[in-house]
This record gives sequence, C-alpha cells and structure tokens, in this order.
Amino acid sequence: MVRISVFLAAAMMLALSACTAITDFNMPKDLYDLDANLPATITVTLAGDGTGSLTLNLTEPLPGDEGTNEALLALLADGTVGLTVQNNTTAVAFELLATGTRVTTTPAAAGQFALTLDETRAVLTILFYNETADGSTLQAGQGYTALIDVLDNKYFVATADTPITRAVTVN
Repeated sequence: MVRISVFLAAAMMLALSACTAITDFNMPKDLYDLDANLPATITVTLAGDGTGSLTLNLTEPLPGDEGTNEALLALLADGTVGLTVQNNTTAVAFELLATGTRVTTTPAAAGQFALTLDETRAVLTILFYNETADGSTLQAGQGYTALIDVLDNKYFVATADTPITRAVTVN
C-alpha cells in the first residue's frame, strides 16, 4: 500500500510539473530576431540638406501586417529598440533613435528623425538630421559601427548582455 501511495504521489508531481510547463501563459512565440535579419553592413547616405538616411534591408519582413506598422515604428521611437552609430576613431556616438524627437516631416534640427517602412515590411528607413546636440556630424569615409539594443517586447527577440553590432558605411 505504501508503494502505491509513493507511486501515485510521484505520478501526480510529474503530471503537475508537466502541466505547469505546458500552461505557462504569455510565453513569446516566433519573435522576430533582428540580429539574424540585419545585413552585415549598414549604409548611411548623407544628403546636401543636412540629413542622412540609414536604410535597413532586412532578409525577412518584419512581423505583423500593415495594421501593426505604427506599433512597430513606435517601438523604435520609444527606446524599446535603440540604434546608435559610433565613430570607431573618436567614439562620438550618434543616437539615431529613442533620445531624439520623431517627426513626420523632413528632420530639420539635431535629434530629429523620421521612420518609414515600405509595403513589403522588409525595408526600414531612418531619416535623421545629421548633427548631434554638440554639433558633431557623420562624415563620409570614416569608420562607424552600429550598436543595436532590443528590450523585451512582443515583436522582437531581446538582445543579450551586449548589443547587436554591424559595420556602417557612410556615403
């Protein structure tokens, strides 16, 4: 009788632990891995009007549908996804997202940026004013690195302890 009780207790413990693992709610599924979908090199194109554009040609489209475009773009503007371009020689950092001001027109002052996502959801463009608050600018021909941090959210896989890094070419 003791053996049966021990067996039943062990079976119930196993069943309860399996049930807990299966019924954990709000577990993220199929989150978008930005690191896996970013190109090895990111290009920034400088324009004569004081702006620059950074275009991310993603290997797979961003998750969701047209109705979620604004929610995804909001994550880029609120600090959930941060993108900084840092000069490899001077270490001057250009925070292109989160710390600036998102505008719906052409950026015209330090810290301003605009975001667009094409109809395929695979091309994200950040148009920014090419000047930091202290007057620094991105310069063609210098070496830069993009540092991308992703916090926990319902669309993207969060980055580990270190940011995602990519080489940046400035034209």
